Amino acid sequence: MTPPPFPALILRAATPATLRAVASWPDPGRPEERTCRPVVAGKRLPPGGGVWHLHLCLAAERKAVGRFTWFDVNPRNRSAEFGYLVHPAWRGKGLGLELVRQAVSHLFRTTRLNKLYCQTAAFNLPSVRVLERLGFHLDGRLREHHELDGVLHDDLVYSMLRREWPGRGPAVAPVGRKEGGNPGPGQGRGSTRGARRRSTARSAGSRGPRPGRRARAGPSRR
Repeated sequence: MTPPPFPALILRAATPATLRAVASWPDPGRPEERTCRPVVAGKRLPPGGGVWHLHLCLAAERKAVGRFTWFDVNPRNRSAEFGYLVHPAWRGKGLGLELVRQAVSHLFRTTRLNKLYCQTAAFNLPSVRVLERLGFHLDGRLREHHELDGVLHDDLVYSMLRREWPGRGPAVAPVGRKEGGNPGPGQGRGSTRGARRRSTARSAGSRGPRPGRRARAGPSRR
């Protein structure tokens, strides 16, 4: 089997230190390419409600190389939207696919969420390939929904249901960090301790992430 083109990785809850490190990443792209939401002073206006974070880290250094966020959590239908971003120096090595694979496995294993979905520009082909390779379903096309340089492009909405996800990937840290430091939805103290025990038991037989395709940047976030 061909080894993946990156070292061992681990998905971890975001900490204040990793949040600061990720915020300082150089970004050769433009925020307008990744989001259809308004951009003010080079920053995307955040969605309403809570935003939770997980970071994909190099196992040896605990250095974050990928960021996964989920937001717009709907407790009634148990759904949430997500977005992701890979450090510019690590793009083109399959980390986008590995990040989404591990994070989706983690959320379906440790929360009551039934549906995870994301929205990406139709021109963001690397992200489209990541989602389609992982088996996400194309729910629909939002026509002329994403302005870039005066041109209106389509956005695509992809989703995954709990019953459709085969549970790929090793066990990971049991909780993401919400902006403000609170645990993610459905992840109170009791469930965190239980998930930590399950993570320890399951991770013993799981080694080595799967190789993936290139991912330039994460899906757009409304």
